[in-house]
Amino acid sequence: MLPQHKIIFEPMNIGKIQLDNRVALAPTHVGMGDDRGMVTDQEKWGQTLISD
Repeated sequence: MLPQHKIIFEPMNIGKIQLDNRVALAPTHVGMGDDRGMVTDQEKWGQTLISD
């Protein structure tokens, strides 16, 4: 971890509420696996389909 990233793991206050760290959700992408949760060709190559 780079020194400048350490701050996201330190406690912070928002008003009277203290948060243990600043990570709410790790970066992820969902919705491109198949019914069994396996990686699809679409996901392997970073392709995105837009449907109406």
